[in-house]
Amino acid sequence: MVCLFAFGFAWSWGPLGWLIPSEIQPLETRCVGQSFATAVNFLIAFIVGQSFLATLCAMRWGALRSYSMRLPPSSLRHSAWLRPRECQ
Repeated sequence: MVCLFAFGFAWSWGPLGWLIPSEIQPLETRCVGQSFATAVNFLIAFIVGQSFLATLCAMRWGALRSYSMRLPPSSLRHSAWLRPRECQ
């Protein structure tokens, strides 16, 4: 289940934290914006990493089931939304 979660996240939501900030920033502020986005991404990943084990101990397998059940539908929805218009 952990592998399924990691695969689904890396395939759908994972790259968005790096892709979207670099695309929406103007050229003049892109360097600062990407640096800020990277720092926030690392901070959120640290918080999730530190709280996951406590959540898993408190909820047992409920936390992993919750993540695993929510990720595939959102992955499919967002991968369909992010496809280039030429492919539709």
